[in-house]
Order: sequence, then structure tokens, then C-alpha cells
Amino acid sequence: FLSQHSYALPIDQESRAMIDQKAQISSDSVVGHSTRVEERTSIKKSVIGKHCVIGKMVKIAGCVIQDHCVIADG
Repeated sequence: FLSQHSYALPIDQESRAMIDQKAQISSDSVVGHSTRVEERTSIKKSVIGKHCVIGKMVKIAGCVIQDHCVIADG
């Protein structure tokens, strides 16, 4: 299903999620727009809302995190 559709990144920088290169997000997870994920964070089988900040070295598995949440470092 997903391979049949094309997707485009938002044009404005403010709408994009900012995910550190060292973060790991599984393909069965969703990260909302304007959300920041810091380095060495792992997200598996989860939904992260929009406008969130996820700190460094955080492990999230099987969670639903609402909009505008902040999770401190590790």
C-alpha cells in the first residue's frame, strides 16, 4: 500500500519533524510534525504527537504520546 503512494516533505521548515541522525525510529511508528527527536533515542511501535520534544537516549515502545509533550533526557 505505502509503495503505491508518493509523499512530499512539507515546504516550510516549521512543519517538519526534526529527527537526529543517531535516533532510531521503527517503520511501525509515527512522528507528528514539528516534533523534535534527540540523539540516541529509540522509538518502536509508537505514535508521537505534533509539537513534542523527545530528549536524548529515551526509549519509547508501544506508547501513544499526545501533542505538545516534553520527555526529558534518558
